[in-house]
Amino acid sequence: MAIGFGIIGAGQMGAVHAAAIDAVSEAQLIAVADVDEKRADILAGEHGLQHVFTDYNHLLALRNVDAVVIATPDQLHCEPAVASSNAGKHVLLEKPIATNLRDADRIIASSKAANVKLAIGHCSRYDTTHTAIKEQIETGSLGDVMSIYSKRHAFITEARRLGGRVSVEQYLAVHDLDLMLWYLNDEVVRVTAEIVAGPVQNELGVHDICWTMFKTRRGAVGIVESGWVLPAKLGMGGDVRFEVVGSKGIAYGQVLPNTVAICNDDGWQFPDVQHWSKLHGNLVGWYAEQVRCFVQSIERDEPPVATGDDGRRSLEVIIAARYSYQKNETVSLPFTESHG
Repeated sequence: MAIGFGIIGAGQMGAVHAAAIDAVSEAQLIAVADVDEKRADILAGEHGLQHVFTDYNHLLALRNVDAVVIATPDQLHCEPAVASSNAGKHVLLEKPIATNLRDADRIIASSKAANVKLAIGHCSRYDTTHTAIKEQIETGSLGDVMSIYSKRHAFITEARRLGGRVSVEQYLAVHDLDLMLWYLNDEVVRVTAEIVAGPVQNELGVHDICWTMFKTRRGAVGIVESGWVLPAKLGMGGDVRFEVVGSKGIAYGQVLPNTVAICNDDGWQFPDVQHWSKLHGNLVGWYAEQVRCFVQSIERDEPPVATGDDGRRSLEVIIAARYSYQKNETVSLPFTESHG
């Protein structure tokens, strides 16, 4: 029997998750909830749903909803996540897990108390580029990992879409920090960060670029370069690269620019072939695989690919990075909320 899903948050990412659920035969979309009634109605209509709510508690009361995807704004993750766990629903929560450690701890504690699955939507873990690197690390072919570097730059239009409500490290760097901590399986002990202000700062009030550097307990170093100031007309999907240096070898990964380029009277176009592309009419890519793996973790009673504890670890580094560039100092971990 298919796992029944509800979606809380019918914005852009809610729509992506709805399509991903439809693409997985072991999952069935049952209901959607959003405080914006029109937005909820649109998403429900696109998927032929009868259950549409402005109050997510009504969704959680449905007996045929086994799991929920929470795709609300980052600062609004905690209450629906805790309520979903308390209602006995498994939770797939968009990244980052929360915007502060107190909320993250509440979310994790509620899922453990209710004995439900809590998966964090770190979608890069479902990209074969990154899983191939992970496999090389685990087999030992690279030796001991000594340093990791990532570069993730998006268009200025992405910053504009978010309207200054999140920072670039919270939105973009968290992807790479999660991957790095997944690769290293180690604890971060120090974090330093620097930011650069430019057109995004002038227009939206948030910085354009952030460089985050950390060191782990076993001595590895990581650098995350993140930004969202690329010109909109560049049109190549962004610039996302990865490099892992070990004592016996090196691994390179490139996710973007996109691998397909089309030129016509409208100019150059770069269709997405990774995140949510179609294969013979069916959605494939990271998000469909994320739902499939989440369903599998429920059916097999296994830990999700990215757990709540994983989500907390990357969030802690993000918060420490923010404190570092605000105070112009290196931050030691574990980080406590009393710092800021």
